[in-house]
Amino acid sequence: MVARGLARDAKSLSAHRRSFAMMAGILALSAVVVFPRPRGDDLAEAYFHEALAFRRAADYRGERRALETVLKIDPDNVLALVNLGIAGLVNLQEPDLAVASLQRAVDLAPDDTKALYNLAMAYDTVKEPAHAKKYFLAYFTAVAADSLQREDEKILANAHRKLAAIYEREREYPQSLAEYRAALDLTPSDPRLWAGFGRIHIMLREFREAEEAINKALALDKDYAYARELLEYLQKTRMDAE
Repeated sequence: MVARGLARDAKSLSAHRRSFAMMAGILALSAVVVFPRPRGDDLAEAYFHEALAFRRAADYRGERRALETVLKIDPDNVLALVNLGIAGLVNLQEPDLAVASLQRAVDLAPDDTKALYNLAMAYDTVKEPAHAKKYFLAYFTAVAADSLQREDEKILANAHRKLAAIYEREREYPQSLAEYRAALDLTPSDPRLWAGFGRIHIMLREFREAEEAINKALALDKDYAYARELLEYLQKTRMDAE
């Protein structure tokens, strides 16, 4: 009887061991399919890369959704705010979205040159010249202060050209002339800048300087119709003044 009891105990122990082995196997299988939740910054970065992929595919609505998801995870993500602003300004034709996103970016990073430049462009688009001037000037200050990064000369020249146009609309011709001159120092082979420079000289009744500038525009592009029209206007204005 003792032998039979021992045999039963051995069978029971063996059954328990099999049960524990099965449980361990189930737990091991469960460990294969349970992943750790991504950290917020990792998740934001993943959606940011998705936004870039949407942009490359020219799916700008998809880009906007991905960037807005980044901002739900990380509301202070300046890079996402700047890219959302650029998307609104350039691709989605939603300047109000651009202004809101870029203003938030500048509030968080006041010296970010890309945010400042695009915010000024956005304010110019929505016809708020006072704000546009403010942020173009802040952009120039930030560029001058950043000795580690060289700004693209075409972008910098375009900012001066845009500010020159604002001053011209407000009939602040000396300031406009100074901005055109700054743009020409950066990109002297742009006929549009020479034509604009000449036009402001006409407004200031500086006819000789106007003619020189317009002729430079035509030397760079002999088929530039606007420069030819401007030259005719200059000749008529000069005759009327004599």
